[in-house]
Amino acid sequence: MKSLLFIAIVIISGAAAGLIHGTVNLVIVEPYLDIAINIENQGIIRDIQRQASNNENIIIGGGGGEGENEGSDNNNNNNNNNDDSKEQTDDTINQDIEIFWNEYHSYRNWQKGGQVLAGVLLGVAMGSLFGIVFVQSRKFLQGLHDIKKAVVLAGIMWCVIYFVPFLKYPSNPPTVGDPDTIVLRTVLYIIFVAVSGFGAVLFYQLAKRIQNQKRRTVTAIAIGGYIGFMTIMFVVMPPNPDPVDAPADLVEGFRIASVLGVVSFWVSVGVIFGTLWRRFEVNLG
Repeated sequence: MKSLLFIAIVIISGAAAGLIHGTVNLVIVEPYLDIAINIENQGIIRDIQRQASNNENIIIGGGGGEGENEGSDNNNNNNNNNDDSKEQTDDTINQDIEIFWNEYHSYRNWQKGGQVLAGVLLGVAMGSLFGIVFVQSRKFLQGLHDIKKAVVLAGIMWCVIYFVPFLKYPSNPPTVGDPDTIVLRTVLYIIFVAVSGFGAVLFYQLAKRIQNQKRRTVTAIAIGGYIGFMTIMFVVMPPNPDPVDAPADLVEGFRIASVLGVVSFWVSVGVIFGTLWRRFEVNLG
């Protein structure tokens, strides 16, 4: 019974926080994504138009006729044919561009519709991790009651899992970065998240083993050790391989919105989980 109740609390709190996160992203992050993707699409369309212009075969007729009038007629016919050919090419390009935009808007509408669902699924996964960590660290956490403890833990996990890696490898809109380096950038980010999490767990375990010290002293040792360790990792780990060449206001706005979106999740999961835990604490034991 206790296990089922714990699972229910984890799922409810994670799904609710994920729903909030997905909704916040839909409101404040997606507009920046639309701007960034439109910049990218405009570049694609310009490339298509440029390629079509380069491939356009304009035949300028001339010569070889039996007389001046005949040559003049041939030139006029060639010019008319060239104009017709150019019109057909332009019509084809415009049709292709219209099809491209229709497919793009259809895909983006589908993608935005799945934003909230994806937030719920991710919320359940992260909520499960949060619940496990809370059970393991509840006695060590500062706070007068479980809601405050849950919020404190949410802040710690936000910092360790998201904000510290964000400082090293900040999120960027789609227009930033070479597509050929996506795998490298993803691997670097995942490694840094893992290192940050490992460092936090390591110094937490070390702090628990320290005897005959005040709680504040132990906490300070754990935080100081983690900060020192991550400072070294900041220097050791390679920088982002791609330059940021997108408009500065777009990049800054996207990053701020992304941070706020993630903050909304961790605050929500901390408050909701802590409230449910406190409500059913007797049954959980």
